[in-house]
Amino acid sequence: MDEYTPQQVAEFLAQGDIQLIDVRQPEEREAGRIAGDRFIELYMEVLDEAGLPADAAFRQAVLEHVTFGSHVAQQNSRAETDADLHPIREVPHWDWPAS
Repeated sequence: MDEYTPQQVAEFLAQGDIQLIDVRQPEEREAGRIAGDRFIELYMEVLDEAGLPADAAFRQAVLEHVTFGSHVAQQNSRAETDADLHPIREVPHWDWPAS
């Protein structure tokens, strides 16, 4: 995987060469953020366009599911050995609405 400095990423963003997908929670991004990053926000916005339920419990469940998956993907993309991989190797089954 290629690694870039924050300055290089800022240049790529300014030139429109990349779209930055930041998988951290909003409170995690407060420690440092590059303008133009998106992912979880985009995912949540699409729920309305898809006509999915707008109730708070559903939205919170989706947010937690997407956030968890994002963190697993982030950890696994940096793994150099199997020991570095997230311990959950299968995608958890999600039933909605809960019965």
